[in-house]
Amino acid sequence: MNKLMADSRRTSLILFSSLLQNQFAHWMSDLPEKLWDESLCNLAIPGSHDSMTYCLDLNSPIKPSEKILNFLDHVIPCITRPEIYKWCRTQESSITEQLEAGIRFFDLRIAHKPNDTSDCLYFIHGIFTTVTVLVSPTEKELKYQEI
Repeated sequence: MNKLMADSRRTSLILFSSLLQNQFAHWMSDLPEKLWDESLCNLAIPGSHDSMTYCLDLNSPIKPSEKILNFLDHVIPCITRPEIYKWCRTQESSITEQLEAGIRFFDLRIAHKPNDTSDCLYFIHGIFTTVTVLVSPTEKELKYQEI
């Protein structure tokens, strides 16, 4: 009986979440006319912290500046890795899902993996993501690619 109630609540939360996503996907186009000419710096824009952490790579190196975590990772990785993952993951939704939920400001932290001989850049928050950063020299935009 309790499991049925829990499943029912979970389904309700998922449905409610989907409704909210649809409601906020186009919030900027619904701004009152008096705000249309307002500078973006004068508006409160919803954003996400460490936006790309939904795709962290549990097997990636730890950020080199995290000396204590790197030491602990070498001594007790079976404990350190899962804890680092929980601490570093601040998002569960992809960028597309965040946009659909109304997010319009993204906190993107980019770094090169230590000892990586490629020119690849990755998103990072303590550990690196599974996604690489694509920077086009001719375009002024940032793209990402799932690997």
